[in-house]
Amino acid sequence: ISLSGTTIAISWPATANGFQLQEAVSLASPIQWHRLTSPIIVLDTVYQVILPAEHPTRFYRLRTP
Repeated sequence: ISLSGTTIAISWPATANGFQLQEAVSLASPIQWHRLTSPIIVLDTVYQVILPAEHPTRFYRLRTP
């Protein structure tokens, strides 16, 4: 995960096929994970999602469906 100005880039290896990027606003139990619907960009050997950095704290994970 990297921050650039007002955007966050979340990247993972393109060899990790079949994963969904999910987010949660809190890690308090019970954690409610939601699938991100932002487009996934393919850059050579990585998948990447660009998100605005203006949201409050968010937690992210990759998960197989």
